[in-house]
Amino acid sequence: MKLIATKKAKHKITLVLTLSAAFIISYLFAFFYAKTATDTYSKVFSSDICVVIDAGHGGFDSGTVGADGITLEKDINLDIANRVNAMLTAFGINTVTVREVDKSVESDSTLKHKSAKISDIKNRLALAESTDNSVLLSIHQNHYSDPDINGAQVFYSSNNPSSAVLAQQIQDSIVNLVQPENKRSIKESTSSIYILDKASVPAVMVECGFLSNYNELQQLKSKDYRKKIAFSIVIGVLEYLKQTEEV
Repeated sequence: MKLIATKKAKHKITLVLTLSAAFIISYLFAFFYAKTATDTYSKVFSSDICVVIDAGHGGFDSGTVGADGITLEKDINLDIANRVNAMLTAFGINTVTVREVDKSVESDSTLKHKSAKISDIKNRLALAESTDNSVLLSIHQNHYSDPDINGAQVFYSSNNPSSAVLAQQIQDSIVNLVQPENKRSIKESTSSIYILDKASVPAVMVECGFLSNYNELQQLKSKDYRKKIAFSIVIGVLEYLKQTEEV
């Protein structure tokens, strides 16, 4: 019995040491990239541009549903958007958020579903348009009938030439930092994406992944993966701000 107890004690010690080492490595990794980002983008901290962060859907509007039949797009969007907001704020970037909790933003809560959705999307756009020196960053998840399709893709408004620049920076950042196998290109929005079709300010929609793809869904359900996606979006935004500051 003593031998068994000793083995268990050694196992616990080994487990604690392993977890401690993993924590230290993760901390150093995060510290290194945070310091590198701080050094690289120090010039953009004084930027007067305000990033309007739109966590797509919310409240009565769940967005698409994951391949597991449980995961709702609105929840993934909100988590990533809140992380993006926290990171940009930490870098000293001005931000405005459409929502930071699970809610919709229609003008009248008594509106029926279709009318409420129209009011909701118009209010999101109005916030971006009424914010001085704004760029609109809308966070969404994709869905497709073919469950094998995967990968993040950034859509951009054709109404402002800076939109394509921002989209490319974010797409490149996601590929470089999170999805090296991703071969997708940024795509100009059609009239089907109202918020981009009507925006006059620089505006993009980041489709972070496909909830219809089981493997990508499992990744997006992971907090660590969502942190990586959020960080890659932030680096893309900072690259865009850096570029605009240099012009």
